This record gives sequence, C-alpha cells and structure tokens, in this order.
Amino acid sequence: MNRVRVANRNEAVLVGLSKAPVTEARARKLVRTKINRLIHIPNNTSDRSLFNLSVQTNGADGFKLALCLISSGLEGVDARIVN
Repeated sequence: MNRVRVANRNEAVLVGLSKAPVTEARARKLVRTKINRLIHIPNNTSDRSLFNLSVQTNGADGFKLALCLISSGLEGVDARIVN
C-alpha cells in the first residue's frame, strides 16, 4: 500500500512507490496519458511533480472527454456550452 511519510515540515516522501516510472519518464522526456496524449517533460521537473503528473493529466483528459460527450448530447437542443 502506498503511504505518505512526512520527512520534515516542508517535504513529504512517497513510500512504497516504484521509481521506475519516474526514471523512464525522465529518460524519454515525455509521458503518455490514458488517451495517448503526449506530455513533454522539461529537464527541471522534480520527482514529486512527475508522481503528480499522471493524476493531473488523466484528470484533465477525463474532463475533456466529459465535455465532448456533453457537447454531442446537446446536438439538436437549443443549448450550448459556453466559457
């Protein structure tokens, strides 16, 4: 089970997570999301950011897919998505 252990006040260390995905992402300089979108990784990205990247990118992909489904569901109705 993955846990977060507080090493000091300013840093949380992820315990029980594999470093392999982070190492692979750094070597390839990109990450592929569940819907095959490519995210390029800059050289100065921290390990914590790379662990969090999959949550953020896949959440954004889910939101985009939901908007597409809502938009297609509104076809033929006098309504639209506005921003």
